[in-house]
Amino acid sequence: MVTLTSLNHLLEHIKVVQEDVLNMSSSSSQLVEQFLEDSGVELDDNIVKAMQLQDITTQQLNGVIETLTAISEKLSNKDTVVFDDIIASELIEAKNKKDRFSGKSVSQELDLDEIEFF
Repeated sequence: MVTLTSLNHLLEHIKVVQEDVLNMSSSSSQLVEQFLEDSGVELDDNIVKAMQLQDITTQQLNGVIETLTAISEKLSNKDTVVFDDIIASELIEAKNKKDRFSGKSVSQELDLDEIEFF
């Protein structure tokens, strides 16, 4: 199963890159939040939207990492792999999680109670 081993290595590399991006994004967000707190800047709608978009980015990256992990685990745990079934089921689950996000955070009317992240 050289091909599946290579595929697992590729998935692991993509996962590591996504985790690095997630860490940089988190650090960036923390620095901006610290600046806003230290400077006493009043939050306007644009700043709130930017912070929400940052949170959405974090959630999307986490979703990609979860999907890559699930696919990699399923590929590793199979003697005989039905590749299309594994990929299809994980992509369907990832799409379902994405669809559950309502998108209200980037609209003009911000209603934080209606935002659903995955």
